[in-house]
Amino acid sequence: MNLFGWGKKDKRVTFQQDPVGFLLQDADDQIEICRQAIGPNREGRQFALMARNVRTVLGCVLERVALQARAPDGRGTVRAELERCRPYIALLIAAVELRASDRSATDPFVLASTFTPAILAAMLLGDWPLADQVSKASCSAAVREEGGEADSGGVHDEEARMAAAAVTDDGIALGRLRARFARDRVSDPYFLRHFHHDVAMDLIVHRDEAGFAKEMAAHESRFLARAADPSTKQRPLLDACFDENRLVIDVWAVALCLLARHRGMVVDVNTECLPLDLFGAG
Repeated sequence: MNLFGWGKKDKRVTFQQDPVGFLLQDADDQIEICRQAIGPNREGRQFALMARNVRTVLGCVLERVALQARAPDGRGTVRAELERCRPYIALLIAAVELRASDRSATDPFVLASTFTPAILAAMLLGDWPLADQVSKASCSAAVREEGGEADSGGVHDEEARMAAAAVTDDGIALGRLRARFARDRVSDPYFLRHFHHDVAMDLIVHRDEAGFAKEMAAHESRFLARAADPSTKQRPLLDACFDENRLVIDVWAVALCLLARHRGMVVDVNTECLPLDLFGAG
């Protein structure tokens, strides 16, 4: 099994033969396709498309991290894998800056949802200046929501903007976004039943250490419950649903635990789904 090293192609396996190996290969394939497209996107001044391809690379790296952190023989590669995110986070920030400054650009604005994996990756790295930088970049005038106007997007734009608000410690913005999210999540079974991270973000912003500890204590059973919900089939790997639940960690929850520690809160959690020891002090 190739747990580390993009582009090193092992013999192809099926999901039934080797679930982790199959998913790592799939992530590698997507990374390679999108890496090759980023340069031409930039040269062609297609900055929104460039940002989408960077987002895919970062999302696939996080998939690899989530798989490696749960696999006994992959835990030692997690930090090195995360470090590969840095140049791509820089490319995402550059795409936004280029889109903002190039009046001749003809492609759409960069979508807010593009930023979720970049913010999470910076949090997992424990690089808080970088997390702050990419979170602020997500608020650029060159970044819009799916509908093209303020507050016009849905849950995917909202989760990215909530993460940015939590990192920048903007409780007012987070409260407003949570109200939107409460309205919009009802149309998506996964977000309605299984995404509780907005609660954790609110507890961090308000420095509610006891409340956050209680939230994390309930986390593992809720995380594992995703495996028994057939309505969540065909979700992205990082949502950790159905058959893939047993294979990955909860990247969101780990990132938020690290943020809580960064804010000076005591977070005494270390489980198979939340292996904080792999990610440092926060």
